[in-house]
Amino acid sequence: MAYELAATSIRWGRFIDRFKRAPKGLQQHLAIREACDLSWLGDHPVQPERVSLWLAMRTSSITYDLNALQQTAWTVRHLLSATDPLDDLQAFLDRKQEAGGDIDRCSAIIMQASGLSPIVRACYAHSIWTLAELGKHGARIEGAVLAQRLASSFTSDTGFLPMASAGSAPFSGASAYQRLVRWLDGAGASILRAMRILDDYEHWGHLARASQAIFKVETRDALIDLFLCAPYVTTALAMDRTGLSKTSIVRHLTALQDNGIVREITGQNRFKIWVPKSGH
Repeated sequence: MAYELAATSIRWGRFIDRFKRAPKGLQQHLAIREACDLSWLGDHPVQPERVSLWLAMRTSSITYDLNALQQTAWTVRHLLSATDPLDDLQAFLDRKQEAGGDIDRCSAIIMQASGLSPIVRACYAHSIWTLAELGKHGARIEGAVLAQRLASSFTSDTGFLPMASAGSAPFSGASAYQRLVRWLDGAGASILRAMRILDDYEHWGHLARASQAIFKVETRDALIDLFLCAPYVTTALAMDRTGLSKTSIVRHLTALQDNGIVREITGQNRFKIWVPKSGH
């Protein structure tokens, strides 16, 4: 098991280095994708576009469960939270209104494992949370988010350990050994996927900057930078971040859309939202 832990830790370290060199803000993109992958642990999986739309406009549809969207948005916020979960686990989980005895006991037990490797401690924390059977709807996702945040306790460069793209296997197991094996396997696979997503967005940025169907290079580059540091872009957001006029923003976003570089996800004539047209 020492070899597997070392291999996963090395891969994790490489991801952190890769993340440092990525355009600022891509953690948001990764958090949305991670939250959507985690939504499969619940009853209603959610797609990234729906989450981006919900975060931007609080807009749902008849094909999506409102509770599932709210749960996934909660996951995004807490994966990106700067709060140490164990400083106040009840507050971190937004459970301050509940009797906190079981949650406090879970936190105390997890804190006793501070000498473990962060990745191993995260697996241990998830196991403790699962055994506690706190029963709240969405508790499986809460436990996963808690563990993923704890795994990154040794670095401030990224707020969570990518895990969920490996499916439900990392969050299950009959024995402690089996749980740890699945946890390390899941972490390794998910870290690789996260690195591919970072590569994909950087590649998207290069393609977007090479587009010739843009009226003004400076405006194009400002919008591309915005897409790389926000999970979605609205006309109002683009105007606020770039200082450009609405007419200029709409003209350039339409050109990017016509050239297959971005996609509009609302299907509306007003209050449009654009996202990068990436391969992942």
